Amino acid sequence: MIDEQAAQAVKDAVDIVDFMRASGVKLFGSGDELSARCPFHGADRRPSMSVSRSKGLFFCHACGASGDALDFAARMMGRGGAKGDGFKAALSEVSRFAGLDGAGPLPFSRRPARIAAPKPKAKPKANDAVIPPLP
Repeated sequence: MIDEQAAQAVKDAVDIVDFMRASGVKLFGSGDELSARCPFHGADRRPSMSVSRSKGLFFCHACGASGDALDFAARMMGRGGAKGDGFKAALSEVSRFAGLDGAGPLPFSRRPARIAAPKPKAKPKANDAVIPPLP
């Protein structure tokens, strides 16, 4: 079992905004409350995720993903929330990012797997008519 005090120390040491930016998430706004396009569901046209620097939490209003830096890391690694089997890996990743493992800060290296929307087929134009060859 992971020591809850160690997990809390990692959460306190990392700034969720810096961690999310290092993870490749583009954050909009400034100050304490920011927003982002959620990396956990299909392409957003508008930011649907709220991020609170002071609370160290994120919440997506579209898909319901929420949590702290450990939850975010576990989801980015494709292992579900920090309550699942990815908790140890997420704890290791976030502690390395925060420089708590003795190796110094390390940027988060995983990117979310995005599902590409199918591209629409080009519609034929009126002047692109196919004329059969003459016999």
